[in-house]
Amino acid sequence: MAMAKIGLPYWLSFVIRPNGTLLDGTPLEQAIATLDDSAKPPHGYAVNCVHPSVFWAGLTAVMKRSPHAVRRIQSFQANSSAKSPEELNELKELDTEEPDSLAESMLRSHAQFGTVFLGGCCGTDTRHIESLARQYRDLGQ
Repeated sequence: MAMAKIGLPYWLSFVIRPNGTLLDGTPLEQAIATLDDSAKPPHGYAVNCVHPSVFWAGLTAVMKRSPHAVRRIQSFQANSSAKSPEELNELKELDTEEPDSLAESMLRSHAQFGTVFLGGCCGTDTRHIESLARQYRDLGQ
């Protein structure tokens, strides 16, 4: 509500599970529909801090229930670990995926779901973003 009061375009980001729900169990499409029904809805939505495999599974599940909701997801910031949030909370060391592999997974998701913005979240570093940029460029995008 605070962002809507400012009057500028804004995006909201969610952490999702492989079944397409938020961490509290709310279906992603329900959260989007509720927010889109507000007086000043977000310009779009993002998913952040999940591995591309979770992003893919989650949006695939949501696509079956609400293709419109998936089209509202415009950004994805990947976590470099495929572990669940609960598993990550218990780790003593960083769990990260090799940069080229993570970038390939992100670009497959980008191609499938049309996300406009791609970036990194937990566990990513310059190597991951450089690989993502290089692979994106090599696709001729």
